[in-house]
Amino acid sequence: MPKDLRDLPAYLALAYVLGCFCSITVTQVMLVLMAIVFLLWDPRWIHRGLRAFPRTYGLWNLLLVGWTVVTATWALEPTRAWHHTRKLMFWAPPILLAALVARYGAPFRRAGLYALTLGGVVTSGVGLLQYVWIGHGTIERRVTGLLSHYMTLGGMLSVIFLIVVAALWLDRLRWWLAGAAVLTGTVLVLSLTRSAWLGTLAGLTVLASLRGWQRATRLVLTCGVLGLAVFWLAPPVLSYRLEHFFSPSEVSNRMRLWLWEMGLRVVRDYPWLGTGPDQMPYIYDNYRLPAMPEGEVQAHFHDNLLQMAVERGLPGLVIWLGWYFSGLQWLRVRYHRAETSPEKALAAGLLAAWVSLGVAGLFEYNFGDSEVLMLWLTLPAWVVPDGKGNKAVGQ
Repeated sequence: MPKDLRDLPAYLALAYVLGCFCSITVTQVMLVLMAIVFLLWDPRWIHRGLRAFPRTYGLWNLLLVGWTVVTATWALEPTRAWHHTRKLMFWAPPILLAALVARYGAPFRRAGLYALTLGGVVTSGVGLLQYVWIGHGTIERRVTGLLSHYMTLGGMLSVIFLIVVAALWLDRLRWWLAGAAVLTGTVLVLSLTRSAWLGTLAGLTVLASLRGWQRATRLVLTCGVLGLAVFWLAPPVLSYRLEHFFSPSEVSNRMRLWLWEMGLRVVRDYPWLGTGPDQMPYIYDNYRLPAMPEGEVQAHFHDNLLQMAVERGLPGLVIWLGWYFSGLQWLRVRYHRAETSPEKALAAGLLAAWVSLGVAGLFEYNFGDSEVLMLWLTLPAWVVPDGKGNKAVGQ
């Protein structure tokens, strides 16, 4: 029970963040409770949350949501498309989170860091148990932690690992954070998710570029030593994944190439409004390449950019790119304007995580992964400026 009922929205928001790592159902329940509580407490909180974001980022979010509704209306199969638009509700929690960060400031950011780290550690711990005792860890049976899919696990752990590394590198060494970095990094490797590995590498490059070469070298060497230790102790399947990282003969790589060619053909036929969200079952047989296996319908095109172009047309792709780069710019600005080490470290970690998700999304449709999307949308909310009259949660 919160010490002060006025702080109930803050506790529900932290529960929402934790829910992203274990259950979509739990997260959706927290989302509904947050909305009810915010409306009962004071509907103006929503306005405060909207005002906390820069107008440019808010505009791109509005355009993305609005264009998704338009393309769902004109979809090849509108019923399926409208069912898919239920994910638009994930745009509400970041607004409420932003209002809370603006109200409470640093104490709530710190609580958010704890919640994110705890969620990553718990699901990593389950993943490690799956690997050690249940026999997960092969290509056919990979670790998933508490999440629904190994790619979901890889994407989520990439975010947490980068945030924790940034906190250790730019703020101060805390052993519990160091332990969290080792655990999440190890399970990230064991997930065998190459797109998440590439994203994490890009995120670490961003962190290295934010400070001088001496610090950057130290960061790269530390992560390199840890990485070599994990690879040395890892099973042969990891060596296989590394050896065939970009090999076109590898099954999943070959399927991606086929899907990308197939997707470009769809875009040529539906350039303006696209096919509508989640229409793969209705277009697959018509656009499937002769070399692709019959009777097996892929869920998506394994690329955020191509998926946006197919589902929402070229205007939708432009809007998505505007949304992505406006969020990137917002996090970059907040990093440079941060006044304290913890705030700067959090902004740097979130910036690296944003880049990581973008790079991973070039090889996987992680924007359509519910758990990853829920977490992704909240990242810019943690760095909104403090409002007046900040107070600590529970005080």
